[in-house]
This record gives sequence, C-alpha cells and structure tokens, in this order.
Amino acid sequence: MGKYISFIAVILTFFTQPLHSSELDALAISSGSITKSFSIEQLENEYPQTEFSASFRVTKKDEIFSGPLLYDLMEQNGFLNGISNKEANIIVYASDGFVKKIPLKTLKHEGGIIATRINQNPISVEYRGPLMVAFPSTKKHDNEHSHHSFWVWFVEEVSVEIRK
Repeated sequence: MGKYISFIAVILTFFTQPLHSSELDALAISSGSITKSFSIEQLENEYPQTEFSASFRVTKKDEIFSGPLLYDLMEQNGFLNGISNKEANIIVYASDGFVKKIPLKTLKHEGGIIATRINQNPISVEYRGPLMVAFPSTKKHDNEHSHHSFWVWFVEEVSVEIRK
C-alpha cells in the first residue's frame, strides 16, 4: 500500500508544478561544440527585453509579445563567432516535433525574439508556450501568412547551421 501512495504523491507533485517554472532550463542553444541552457528567469532578467504588438494566430487578434532578441542572445553568448549572416541559418526545434529553419539574416533584420510573455503574462501551454520565436509585424509583410512563416511555438532548442 505504501508504494502506491508514494507513486500517487509523485504523480500529483509532477502534475501540480507550474508549467512556466522560471527555475527550469527552458531553452538550449548550440553552435558547433558550444551548448548552453537558459532558464526563463535568465531570459527575462539577464538580457534586454524587446516588446511589440503583433497579430497572433491563436487568439486571432493583436497581442503584446516580449522577450530578448534571439540574434543578440546568440551573439552575446558566442554562438555566432566567425559566422556571417549570409552563410548561416538557425534551426528551431519545438517540443511537439516541429522544426523550422530561419535564415540568420532574417532573424537579425526582422527582430525575432524568444518570447517569454504575452500581454505581460507568462505564455501558457494553451497559448503555445512557455517559449516561442515571434516577429514584429512590418510593412514588408504582404499578408498575415508571410508574417507568421518564421514563428515557432513550444520552442525548446535552437542551433546554428552553416550553409554549404
């Protein structure tokens, strides 16, 4: 009987933990032999935050997204040393198995962020969090599809790929 109670306690503990725990490593970034993990708390407190309003497919309205610029985060941590914007992509991996390749020059010039918040609140799983790559709307985007083509929800890993 004691084993079953312990098992139930473990299960209840697991399922009652907040999904936006700032103490967990939420994002891994790698380039070559360098890999570093970041918690949501680090992303929010150790890096300058960028905030913008953009159309969000999940809610079908404009929302305010905030988080560090992904290009700057990668540059500040040495992931882009010796890499030209013209010769590299980033590959974004989501926890649901989705993988997206984004040209590094697009990431830099379009201002993509690792969003940690929507409307100043942590991004819940319901809203495709806790992390996502998001881009501000610009006049360059002819339509909503082109604006969302580089967005990635449920982000958990980013790597740098040198184009051959």
